[in-house]
Amino acid sequence: MKPRAARAAFFLLLLVIAAWGIVLFGMGPSAIIERIGISQGYLLAFVAAAIGGFSSLTAAPFFALIAGLSAAGLHPLLLGVAGGAGLTIGDSLFFWLGKTGRTALPTKTKRRQERWAAWLAKRPAWLIPLIVLVYASVVPLPNDILTVSLGLAGYQYRLMIVPLLLGDIAFTTLVAFTGAEAWEAIATSLA
Repeated sequence: MKPRAARAAFFLLLLVIAAWGIVLFGMGPSAIIERIGISQGYLLAFVAAAIGGFSSLTAAPFFALIAGLSAAGLHPLLLGVAGGAGLTIGDSLFFWLGKTGRTALPTKTKRRQERWAAWLAKRPAWLIPLIVLVYASVVPLPNDILTVSLGLAGYQYRLMIVPLLLGDIAFTTLVAFTGAEAWEAIATSLA
């Protein structure tokens, strides 16, 4: 891809992500649940994760949505699978953003990116997938920092996707279980 086309694709994707973030942040999880309904909750979890759970701006409403769906009676493990699969799609977009954006980097930043890629290449083959799994499973931050960095470094997508998917499922399941427990605790304390 030519640098000019890569820059255009990069900024177009950023614009789409920002627009989705504004829409989802503006609506909030309760309005989304009211519009779509509980019966389509698993599909809602998947779609909300795919378009809104991967960004710093929209992560909080997405996880509130998962907690609310779990508290409403949907199975936390199934919510974790649906939401985790959706998150992985969103994280993959950020990986692609890093991969395509590296051609548009300034020279100074490109040198840093090349050092980062060299550092990754020196690590054992099992280490980076393990880091991806642990980060996606337990770190309560969006995975976009990790996936963009790996994309910039030219890391192979096929080595990252399975640990990322498993980590996203684990984290979303944890949110679903703890969200349901939190809702019950709040309801009990208010009764």
